[in-house]
Amino acid sequence: MGRVIKIILLVVLLLISGAFAAMYFDVVKPPQFIKNIPIIGKVLTEDQKDKKDKGVVEDPELAEIERLKLELEDAEALIADLEEENSELKRQLNAVEKERDELKAVNEENSARTEQLKQLAHYYSNMKTKKAAAIMAELDDNTIIGILSNMKDETAAGIIGELEPQRAASLTQKMLSAEGGD
Repeated sequence: MGRVIKIILLVVLLLISGAFAAMYFDVVKPPQFIKNIPIIGKVLTEDQKDKKDKGVVEDPELAEIERLKLELEDAEALIADLEEENSELKRQLNAVEKERDELKAVNEENSARTEQLKQLAHYYSNMKTKKAAAIMAELDDNTIIGILSNMKDETAAGIIGELEPQRAASLTQKMLSAEGGD
């Protein structure tokens, strides 16, 4: 008979430990009265708190709040990235605008120089060929080429013909190079 009691106690003990294991691993929800048992209640309820702390949320509203928080964090990160990209694009835009302004200034200078060369070409065209050639002989090659390129062909040819042959040849060579010849 003593042996039967031992077997029954062993089976009951196994059943109780199996029940506690099931409650501990959250297979079965522990009943309310378990919380009142000093050590066992503490172990089982602390385990539930730990699960909630680790992000296991049983309340659907809390789960939705957590999901929205994560979406908000993602959106804030995206906004920060876009603001950084916007700043970089603004820097690039400022650099391009500065370059455009510089090119515009150079273009205006070139336009002013072209107008001056046209005016000079008009003046030299109205002079006698020998006198215009004598004055131009004292100018630098680029200025002479600029003036000659704004004259009628026969006037420019007459002035080149009056220049010293070596200088005329040099100017002709430079005019070819400037026009893409050579």
